[in-house]
Amino acid sequence: MPAAGFLPALARWCSEHGVLLVADEIQTGFCRTGEWFACHHDNVIPDLITTAKGIAGGLPLAAVTGRAHLMDAVHPGGLGGTYGGNPVACAAALASIATMREHNLAAAARCIEAIAKPKLDALAAHCPAVGQVRGRGAMLAVELINPATGAPDSALTTHIARTCHSAGVVVLTCGTYANVIRLLPPLVFPADLLTEGLDVLTDAILTATTRPPTNLAQEIYKEAFNHAWDEYKDPDKHRDGAHREQVAHRVAWTAVKRKYEKGDNGQWQPNAE
Repeated sequence: MPAAGFLPALARWCSEHGVLLVADEIQTGFCRTGEWFACHHDNVIPDLITTAKGIAGGLPLAAVTGRAHLMDAVHPGGLGGTYGGNPVACAAALASIATMREHNLAAAARCIEAIAKPKLDALAAHCPAVGQVRGRGAMLAVELINPATGAPDSALTTHIARTCHSAGVVVLTCGTYANVIRLLPPLVFPADLLTEGLDVLTDAILTATTRPPTNLAQEIYKEAFNHAWDEYKDPDKHRDGAHREQVAHRVAWTAVKRKYEKGDNGQWQPNAE
């Protein structure tokens, strides 16, 4: 995500030096970040914008949009692409854009951020393995690191993604060092499902980065897990075994935390209470 003031400064530099400013909005465009286009957050109007992905609701279509004098300067047939000119995809794009307007999906993306960002920021505040939470709207990222060295932790990231998947939540991993979990929920995602998915992600991160410290804690964990496994077997509330197991782990971990806490030195110790 660009630092505050970077895009306006870049736009000014391009204007002063006769350089075209091209915004790649293929992933960020069409309401994904809480505005129709990400550059709108900084009130920047590029010379050219590239779009795809969300433009046609999943059908293959891409576009280049630009200032009239630039677009008119290209000879006939000189501007094209693999996904250009498909009439079915174009019809889908018109319908998709109309739906975005009708349901105000830019506002919906901002609502997703309002729910997800505070939860993720709270997680980062007390979990040293979360190096950074960033993003806008419904395009968010959680960067995972080794707390001791600050180095990217791709193994941890892969483990957490697999844990989420086993609990029925699909997350993406990305980044130069493969240590980023990427959240791209549908813009029409219900708030209750979003919260449930975030809880699964939070539990996966905490479980992977904090371990029961002693044999006694492990016994508490095992006993609480078995009790919760027997207790939470209502098929209407827990759709499958993986979800039931996730709930049981959550209850068991809560039981351990009632007995133990982490001190200022990062070591586990019995809870004073």
